[in-house]
Amino acid sequence: MFSHEYEHQQSSTAHHGFVLSHSSFPSDYSENINVTYTITGLSPRQQELQLTFFKFDVEVGTYYACTRDALYITGIQTTSASLAYCGNDKPPLGERMAYNITDFAVSFRFKSDHSINKEGFFFSYTGTCNVKQIPELLIKNLVFPVIC
Repeated sequence: MFSHEYEHQQSSTAHHGFVLSHSSFPSDYSENINVTYTITGLSPRQQELQLTFFKFDVEVGTYYACTRDALYITGIQTTSASLAYCGNDKPPLGERMAYNITDFAVSFRFKSDHSINKEGFFFSYTGTCNVKQIPELLIKNLVFPVIC
């Protein structure tokens, strides 16, 4: 059996864009992928990250956990260190989800194992101003919104 490991890291300072699980999407992804995509230049106090998944098809893990192929998202506010999506725990498709940013970078890491390969995922992201957390600037009784 032929096995290879694919590792890739990519960074962007753009506050909007699209992320694919692998370069041959929508064909099935390869085994042993380890891809990280990082968005930098964010402001945890002023921005939130909006994600919209259009496709999510990865291998199911064992024992209702993301133990095989999974997408891990770090740098956003969750109840654990990272948010994990896999075949057992899929994100809703076509629905915009907003997360508070907790760091100056948000990373998306996709990892696959040596067995079952699927189509993968495709989603868009947008970093937007979190207007609830942005103070207004008061100068001589004039109010100016602070721009992210």
